Amino acid sequence: MTRNVGFLAYATANEGCGYLWDAANVRRWLRWDSGMERIDVCFAISEVHPRRKHEERFYRKLADRLESSGKFRVVDIAFKSNVGRDFSSWSACVTRLRPLAQPDDFVLMLNRSAYGPLAADWYRTYTLPFAQHPDLGVCGSSISFEYKTHVQTYAWMTRMGIISELMEKFPGGEARSHTEAIFKGEFGISQELMARGYAITALAWPDEIFDTGRMHEIQFPHDNMSEGLKDVPFRHWAGGDRGWARFDLGARLLQLGSRLAI
Repeated sequence: MTRNVGFLAYATANEGCGYLWDAANVRRWLRWDSGMERIDVCFAISEVHPRRKHEERFYRKLADRLESSGKFRVVDIAFKSNVGRDFSSWSACVTRLRPLAQPDDFVLMLNRSAYGPLAADWYRTYTLPFAQHPDLGVCGSSISFEYKTHVQTYAWMTRMGIISELMEKFPGGEARSHTEAIFKGEFGISQELMARGYAITALAWPDEIFDTGRMHEIQFPHDNMSEGLKDVPFRHWAGGDRGWARFDLGARLLQLGSRLAI
């Protein structure tokens, strides 16, 4: 029986104003009940530039905020090379989380572009299609039918036993450009799992299952709809969301008198 403990792998990078999005994301995780008794979290931060002490303190402060809620346990905060981007980050997180998990346990993969959660039971919602479809390998918020059919990887869930099959050569784990990350990582995860006999789905169409026997259908959108999704726990950050995050965090910094406040 699947336990009421979830795992979460969060991928980000120490570039630009990324910490703004990370702080806003963590606050929203805390705002809505996940539907799980506890979530074990690993942060992986890609070093676009060598990490600095204040960045280490910032992510430790995020971790302390999560753990003080009693509903999260932060297993690790890992700074790592930017080679492989989000995909090597998720691989690093799975390496740290896997010893704590059982093969049937779920792991939710998020990057900082995942805007949400937008409702309660946000973690548990991604688990529901797995109960209905025994061969399901991945459930995301949305599927893209451009080029090769794939779950969009700003927010996606799988089981620990399934993702473990990909750990020897994680798709996109050696990517050195954004284009490589998309083609080898985002496309590669869905395509590799389908080649292994698994199916994929997304909460945008939870009753629609895609596999090697069903790859493309004309009635589904073939453009990127991830920023406009409704009724999913996470959609992709849109431009207006970033403006709100700057304003929200700016107000908090003025109030608390510290640029690292969350």
